[in-house]
Amino acid sequence: MNKQRKRVINGALCWIFCLTSASVLISCTHEPPASIPDDVKALPNLTIIESDSDGVPELNLVQDLTINAGDYSDIRSLWNVTADDAGNIFWLDNRAHQIHRFGSDGERLSSLGNEGRGPGEFTFLSRIAVSGDRLFALDFVSQTVSKFRISEGTFEGSMALNRERSGERQRVRYNNILADSDSALILFSDMQERFEPDSLRLSRYSSDGLVMSFEFLSLQQSGLLRGRSGSSTFSTGAVFTPSSHVAQKPDGSFIHSYADRALFTIYDAEGEYREAIFLNLDPHPLTRDQIDQAVESSNPMIDLDRAVRNADELPDKWPVWDQFLTDDIGRVWMEVWTDPPAEKEWWILSKEEGMISRVRLEPDVGIRMVKNGFIYATTLSGDFPEIRRYRIEEPG
Repeated sequence: MNKQRKRVINGALCWIFCLTSASVLISCTHEPPASIPDDVKALPNLTIIESDSDGVPELNLVQDLTINAGDYSDIRSLWNVTADDAGNIFWLDNRAHQIHRFGSDGERLSSLGNEGRGPGEFTFLSRIAVSGDRLFALDFVSQTVSKFRISEGTFEGSMALNRERSGERQRVRYNNILADSDSALILFSDMQERFEPDSLRLSRYSSDGLVMSFEFLSLQQSGLLRGRSGSSTFSTGAVFTPSSHVAQKPDGSFIHSYADRALFTIYDAEGEYREAIFLNLDPHPLTRDQIDQAVESSNPMIDLDRAVRNADELPDKWPVWDQFLTDDIGRVWMEVWTDPPAEKEWWILSKEEGMISRVRLEPDVGIRMVKNGFIYATTLSGDFPEIRRYRIEEPG
């Protein structure tokens, strides 16, 4: 589908040059466009996708489920959402220190956890992840992971994350979790050593909290406004600064992108570079008026105004994407800025098919997961957070 929009520099090649032990593959019909950065063109196993979305079909979505916090007096916030293979939905309620469990039909089944420091209790729930019949929950403050058996809705145990190596405590606080399997977890954070460029670091732990691999992959952290205000330094993110994100593909590999360009680098399960996908898309210019609008609409607690006034440097371009994720068959879903700061659109990409389709949702609806033919999204409906599920119908 739409294969004419794509150039692949790792298949159907006519020349193979052997340099020492490496093979460099070059297409015999196309050279990469001049607009593509040299460091991108030099990447091995590179797939280039053209960004012309004209003629790319939109997915047909049917909203088939809504869960609204206004229907439950004890639900206080919506921090994160995930789903398992059976379609059970898990609502992370950070303010209530609980995970609310719903069946695939939207019926509320139970709530897991509570506030506190005891077994199965939380002080600051950060993220949740599912693997098989297990739910894992990360507490950011205590740096512990709790395990729950989904089918029984029971607490199985918790583990403190050992952050020591060679007798030295690691300067890291994990704020995100992936379930590599029932017995292995991936913990990562971009919150430590914020002035080091490669401080988005992934670690692998066993499900009982033992270190399997410290920092098996180090990546560029999210872009921040940096500077000095008075006697202190600061680093602050904003809607117009590029994010850095890692997602896991179904085969256990990892895909990373830094939002200053649509380059998706793929690493194997051990953190070794494997290949890259590049969407040839230029970012939109960022104006001072747009920066001022972002300051005006920002959370006062962030004090973005101070950061903008004292930043060493302000960006002059918007990020290419606002967020991205992978679905359960390994495709990339990226939310592209089409007309910032007002308009965004989701584009679905794959190495084999290029740009497959597009999705446009209401501006305040964010996709959190794509699984088993469904999109799980969150929004604010009136004063209440809400989960929406959409059934995906392939374009006609």
